[in-house]
Amino acid sequence: MARSTICIFAKPPLPGQSKTRLIPAVGPEGAARIALALLEDLIDVALQVEDSAVVISTTEFFQFDGMRSVPVWLQPEGALGWRMEQALQRALSHSPLAVALGADTPGLSVQIVEEARKGLLESDAVLGPADDGGYYLVGLRRCPDHLFDDIRWSHPETLRDTVAQFQRFGMSYSFARQWIDVDTPGDLRRIGSWLQAGRVRAPHLHRVLKSIGILPGDALA
Repeated sequence: MARSTICIFAKPPLPGQSKTRLIPAVGPEGAARIALALLEDLIDVALQVEDSAVVISTTEFFQFDGMRSVPVWLQPEGALGWRMEQALQRALSHSPLAVALGADTPGLSVQIVEEARKGLLESDAVLGPADDGGYYLVGLRRCPDHLFDDIRWSHPETLRDTVAQFQRFGMSYSFARQWIDVDTPGDLRRIGSWLQAGRVRAPHLHRVLKSIGILPGDALA
């Protein structure tokens, strides 16, 4: 398979600035710890994907112990669609395939990412749908200018808007399997139940949820 660059899109995991919809349930420090744990788990997964380089795409440079020498690409100022376009075009200048992952995706497996990459062998683009109408993954073989214009972000129609843009630019596309992201306390409860049941593996997030009392102390590590 062709080499890919995996861009993890992440905000700095700072109290009061990250996962703000979780703050009523876990407080600003707890929300920041969850954001960092999600990012650490995703980095661990991305680094296991064969023939791939991993970078963090963010608005502000930051470091933490679990970065494992993953480089940081600073996003330019501007709307989210513009920032995504610039990051993915940069990734495609380094490799034939580019995959962007949202950093709030718990329990994502290497297999899911590799399946998405395989979709790019036959399609110009691949989308990983989230159950809120958005998507946790977008992979591209080409990224025309203005590809992510006219998309309603954080909206039930985000996925549909993106598909419409692919159609507008004459791009073939396919879908990876549906997955979840963590934005609300309800999402947190759901992923907590999955972790307890062993349905997904997210060691960093699991430890944090135990430490802040979301999961019982004897839950699976």
